[in-house]
Amino acid sequence: MRKSFVLLGIFLLGTLSATAQAQNYYVCDNGNDSNDGRTEAKPFKSYEKAMDTFNKMNAGGSVLFCRGGKFIATQKKRLANFNCSADKVCTIGDYGNSNLERPLIIDRVETGFNFQNGSDSRPDGGYHVKNVMLVAQTDGKGYGISFYNDVNDILIENVHVEGYRVGVSSRGGNKAAPGSGSNRQTDRLILRNSTIINNKSQGFQGGCNDCVIENNHFENNGFGRRILDHNIYISSASKDESISVKNILIRNNTLYRSTIINGKCEGVSLVVHGIVRNLTIENNTIKEDLGKVTQYCWGIGIDPGNEMDESFVGLKIHKNTLLNVGNIGIGCSSCKDAVISDNMIIDEGDVLRTGIAIPSKPEDSLKSQNITISGNKIALNHDRSTGINVKDVYPVKILNNDISILKTGVNTQCIGLEGINTSLNISSNQCKTHNDVSVIDQTLPETEVVENTPEVPVEEPVVTEPEPETEVVENTPEVPVEEPVVTEPEPETEVVENTPEAPVEEQPVVTEPETEVVENTPEVPVEQPVVNEPETVVSFERPSWASPRPTSSSNNFTVDNLIESMQNDYSNVSESECRVFARGKCLIR
Repeated sequence: MRKSFVLLGIFLLGTLSATAQAQNYYVCDNGNDSNDGRTEAKPFKSYEKAMDTFNKMNAGGSVLFCRGGKFIATQKKRLANFNCSADKVCTIGDYGNSNLERPLIIDRVETGFNFQNGSDSRPDGGYHVKNVMLVAQTDGKGYGISFYNDVNDILIENVHVEGYRVGVSSRGGNKAAPGSGSNRQTDRLILRNSTIINNKSQGFQGGCNDCVIENNHFENNGFGRRILDHNIYISSASKDESISVKNILIRNNTLYRSTIINGKCEGVSLVVHGIVRNLTIENNTIKEDLGKVTQYCWGIGIDPGNEMDESFVGLKIHKNTLLNVGNIGIGCSSCKDAVISDNMIIDEGDVLRTGIAIPSKPEDSLKSQNITISGNKIALNHDRSTGINVKDVYPVKILNNDISILKTGVNTQCIGLEGINTSLNISSNQCKTHNDVSVIDQTLPETEVVENTPEVPVEEPVVTEPEPETEVVENTPEVPVEEPVVTEPEPETEVVENTPEAPVEEQPVVTEPETEVVENTPEVPVEQPVVNEPETVVSFERPSWASPRPTSSSNNFTVDNLIESMQNDYSNVSESECRVFARGKCLIR
């Protein structure tokens, strides 16, 4: 009898071990939800079955959609699987013929991939989402990929997110569940090699710790409201001033056509509010089309904008390229221990007033201090422009910047100093003048292009030498432009019902009152102790670290275009006739 019990125990252990193994589940639009989904020959059919399976599968399992397939999301689904972890990652991805398009999920219920456990905040995570397309048909509502209630250890790569209110969202969490150890925030999120376009409010919104946003293309996000919406909006995870976000890296991204209202950019492309520590923004290209910007179209704005005492400590803005943005290129307020270095800020038009401004808006209790501005190349075309403008910031260093301003401008200046900085030694900076600035497109070495990513050419700025004779412009005082004072609150904390099985409630809409835009151009000329070289040709050679020129370009495209691309072969269509041209062939015509 004892021997029988031993054998039974061994059998049960073997059975439990087998059932706990990781399993791939396959989903295809020619499948059937009555299948077991365990082989490519017997796949599931629906998005809903796939999401239900994800929530129940063992650690290390995968839900894989077939390439070339189309899936209609008709029910809201919440994703949370406590079997998954950073060591045993659960995946949503693709399978099948790599020559076919990535799986297309057409969202009609504002759900996307909604990673959120119910009830109070509890840590979960260990998720990988790759090689899928999410396109909403919800009139600009919902979230494409969302993290809420302490979701951690996430990798999102090579995804396409389009048509939502917010493309990718990280919004903190409810109160911590007793004994859970939840910090109510998203930790260790990586978003890379993805396309985030045509989302009504924000491309990326929210905050996280130890996060990376890299090699992505953001375009035409924020068209719902002027001033309030953005391509990227980084913020604290909570209005609770005891909670900050830290260690965020934003690098090698392209940000293009931010907040387009009536054909013009009406909002900051990359904005940061809240309490943020150790933020790095480097080697990004932020571009708008010439003549398609207003004074509200800043490049990078890091400043208070919510109903809390905000501050930004340990900031690094390095080696970014900003082309044809409006009013202020890089602005920072309530910043401490910040380095703004080796950026290229070029304006062909006449809207950009200040290349770098500190402070750029009214500050909270922390006043900007210990700032270094060095090695930046700035060329401005406004007739009342300032390359670098610094007010009561101490200590501050302004070193080795190369600035060119309009020769015929009224009250133009390379460096404007006010308050305690009026006697600052700025002799190491180059100050030049020009008559005009133009950007010449040059072909650069080819780089790999992510499938179906609309690309924006990055171009070489060239500043022309002053002509021997220039028109004399009267030195008439400028009339100040009154601008609205507005504030931007943090993304609201969603309260989730204390019932895991309850229906998913609609996410709250984040209301963001408008932010103030402050003109930073002094009205009285300030004498510059900088070397002035009016007859020097100023040529901004493209630095080796700048983002490479993409090998293809495209206009915005729709669900119908994506579906059409799956049904037709455009491999012989030339690049000039193609809307998305990548990897040597036409993907969408």
